[in-house]
Amino acid sequence: MSKTPLVSIIIPCYNAAARLEACLQSCLRQTYPDLEIIVVDNNSTDGSLEIAYSLASTTSNQVRVLQEKQQGVNYARNCGLLQSQGDYIQWLDADDELTPNKIALLLAALEQDRQFDIAYGDWEWCFYQNEQCQHRLLFNSQQLDDPLRYFLLHYWHPPHAYLLRRSAAQCLNQEQAWHPQRQVNTDLEYFTLAAILGLRFLYVPGATVCYNHWSDKQTSRSTSYWQRVQSTKQMAVRFEYYAKQQQFRQLSPEHWFLLRLNWDFWKLAPTQLFQEAEQCFWLQHRFNNIGMTLTPAEARIVLVMNQLGSVDTLMGHTNQIIRFLWKQAVLQPSINQTSVAEVLSLWVGLLPDSQPISLIEKPLVSASQQVAKLHSLISAVPLHAPLFTQQRAAILRLLSKLQVTGLLKQVMPKTSQNMAADNPI
Repeated sequence: MSKTPLVSIIIPCYNAAARLEACLQSCLRQTYPDLEIIVVDNNSTDGSLEIAYSLASTTSNQVRVLQEKQQGVNYARNCGLLQSQGDYIQWLDADDELTPNKIALLLAALEQDRQFDIAYGDWEWCFYQNEQCQHRLLFNSQQLDDPLRYFLLHYWHPPHAYLLRRSAAQCLNQEQAWHPQRQVNTDLEYFTLAAILGLRFLYVPGATVCYNHWSDKQTSRSTSYWQRVQSTKQMAVRFEYYAKQQQFRQLSPEHWFLLRLNWDFWKLAPTQLFQEAEQCFWLQHRFNNIGMTLTPAEARIVLVMNQLGSVDTLMGHTNQIIRFLWKQAVLQPSINQTSVAEVLSLWVGLLPDSQPISLIEKPLVSASQQVAKLHSLISAVPLHAPLFTQQRAAILRLLSKLQVTGLLKQVMPKTSQNMAADNPI
């Protein structure tokens, strides 16, 4: 009888005492039995280490507690991988959770189809307040026909949504995909590099994980926007370097456009918008003899950008515009959660499509209260979540044309203080 594969769950931990026990219990509740759970403490000062040791001593499951003194989540992840023995690798942050059949579903899919290297499923974004989950957003994924394109557009899943063959994890480890010096956007870098290197991704419906938003001190929320942009610029240089090495792969013009995307800060130049015909607009620079023709959808995007009046990267502007239009869409009388994407598609000049997002456990409140709550949630959800990817791509292409034409003005921000701290890349 053949031996069932071992799965190593690797949990980097830094000051996650408030959520660590729930995280570990979610591992112990897995329906797949052949697991090793590796907690790598990274100099916690809040009792996390004691919680891990206590659970390890009271369970019959294979739980190991390691300590990594070099500060940084990727040092902890790399330490855990080095000490692991599993045929499959499950990354899991210490404040997140797996649903009971998550590993079983993904492993079965990878065992059945050996052509894939990494499997992934759906995920819930859980918003906590006073230790109680107040809202849940369910993100249904899909099989990606072009993972690299999606990841370069910042189509994001939390790292525990994936399960990797050990061979895939070792391939990425050889390239330092968990880059030791990277503090933020680490998982986006990791899985984008996986796509650049040609690793193959498989979507498995129903394999769900919980991504917990519980504290402003979490790294993803405590790092300044300026620092995140600088990190993203460093990652972009790395992505282009690796893409150039993949001589056996034919990358499309859109791949190269995204790989070489400008990550400086811009604002809309002084411009005037004129309507020349029913379906034709002209955007004119106020002080230079430059301009360009716009469609009605493109004109709408420029008007929103002008109304926001912000300084940001091209991707940052794109996300702000999408967020603004999303809030407008939910004001439509007949809107529902599955038709938001269709409205946005029409507004940015695409054919309608559907990319559902479900709000779970809706509170029974008035329509105005519900809109206020939806707007609050829309503001809280970074748009690198798997939302409106095609719509963001359309806006991004227009903003790039504006930048090349000279209708955007480059700005050098003094510090992150003049940018919103929660502004998503």
